[in-house]
Amino acid sequence: MTINADMSTMICSGWKVLNSKKTHCINAWDFPSWKKDVNDDKALCEAAYDVLKDADAIITHYGKGFDFKFIQTRLLINGLPTLDPKITHIDTCKIAQQNLKLQSNRLNNIAHELGLGQKLENGGWPLWKRVYQRDPAAQKKMADYCKQDVRLLEKVYHQLKRFDKSILNYSRDSGTFNCTKCGSSNMIKNGFAYTQKYKYRRLQCGDCRAYRRGELIVPNDKG
Repeated sequence: MTINADMSTMICSGWKVLNSKKTHCINAWDFPSWKKDVNDDKALCEAAYDVLKDADAIITHYGKGFDFKFIQTRLLINGLPTLDPKITHIDTCKIAQQNLKLQSNRLNNIAHELGLGQKLENGGWPLWKRVYQRDPAAQKKMADYCKQDVRLLEKVYHQLKRFDKSILNYSRDSGTFNCTKCGSSNMIKNGFAYTQKYKYRRLQCGDCRAYRRGELIVPNDKG
């Protein structure tokens, strides 16, 4: 079989709600379109957009230099809506560059220096080749690699958040949801919020009355 894999397409999109237990990974091979064409990432991009578009904030590592621009590019090329460029975006690579002096600001090095663990070995290009050949074992390894990156990123963020001033989903001390408008922890449960595929607890600030999403409830059982 001849592989015509375009490395500028998305293959996996990993994410988790900060401080939640479950790590998610949406993969290109989860969709029938990719099984017909390994360069077709439209369905994956659409699913990733659905997760990110209503986020109160996103945390990445070198996301401002690559990941955010990359997904915006793929969304645009696939004729999909793009993400709000004004979304609160916390980049742990930028935090490390601005506040620390490490030998390397790569995620794996920061995690290692802080005793938080390491990325999984992925074997480089041979793994990508096996994924594009639709090898189930390789696909699982790729998804596991992606999810480990997400878990490692969260650990690194919790160590570096002392240098960041953004108002996030959670109180930095208690792990509870805070208001993204005023920072208050006086949040009241008020129904549910829905995206196309996910259901969340809806919260209202008891101080400024603003609404925000709370914890993720899966699956979306709306209707």
